[in-house]
Amino acid sequence: SNSTIAYDELLELVESLEERAGEIEFQGKIAEDFEALLARNPSEEAIQAFIKQRPLVFGRTNRFDVSERVAEGILAKFPISPDPIADFVFLSLAVERTQHPNRVDVFELKRADAKLFTTHNRQSKDLNDAWMEAIETQRLIGLNYSDFLRRAVKEVLAGRDGQSVEHESIVLPDDNFSRPRLMIRILIGRRSTLSSEDMMRVRELGFSTNFSISVSTYDSILDDLRGREHDETSRWLR
Repeated sequence: SNSTIAYDELLELVESLEERAGEIEFQGKIAEDFEALLARNPSEEAIQAFIKQRPLVFGRTNRFDVSERVAEGILAKFPISPDPIADFVFLSLAVERTQHPNRVDVFELKRADAKLFTTHNRQSKDLNDAWMEAIETQRLIGLNYSDFLRRAVKEVLAGRDGQSVEHESIVLPDDNFSRPRLMIRILIGRRSTLSSEDMMRVRELGFSTNFSISVSTYDSILDDLRGREHDETSRWLR
C-alpha cells in the first residue's frame, strides 16, 4: 500500500541521516586528533603515517576502491621515476574508455611549523624548495609517463593490504586526450602564520600554474574535515 511505501521511504531516510551523522562525528574526531598532532610540530614522517592510517583526511573512505567502472587509490611513498618519492599519489582512472575524468594528484607534505614567507615578503626556503620539487616531479612524470602510470595502476589493483583485485579490462590512457590530469599539492605550515597579503600570494602561486601546482596549509584539511569553507585554493580530493 501507499502507506507502507511511505513508511519504508521514511525509514530509509532516517537510516541515511543517522549514517551521515555518524560520518560527520567520525570526521570531527579525526579533525581533533589531526589538530592535536599538528600542535606538537610533528615530523613530516609522523604526518604521513597519520594520513596513511586515516584516508578520510584526504576525503576517501578507503585507500583503495576498485569497481567495474573506476580504479582509485591513495599510494603512500610512491617512487616517481624512481626518484623522488612522493609522500602520496592519488589515482582515479576509468577501467574502460568512459567519460570519467582521469586524474593523478601528487601530495608533498612539509612541516606544519614551516614558514611560507620571510619578513621580506619573499618565499621561504621551505616553500621555495617544495615548489622546485613540484616542478621537478611534473617534469619526471612527463618524461616517464607510461611507466609511472603503469606502476601506479598496478599498485592500486593490488588492493587493500596486498589482497589482489581481479580486473582484466582496465585500459591505460595512451593519448593526450585521455591522459589523466596531473596536479601537485603542497601541504605546508599553518594559516595562523599568514597575513591577508600572504594568503593572496598563496592563491597567486596556484593561479600562476593554472593550479597544476598549488599550496595549502594544513588548516585547509581541518576545514574540509569539519565541513567549513576556507579561502585557500585547493579542495583536495573532494
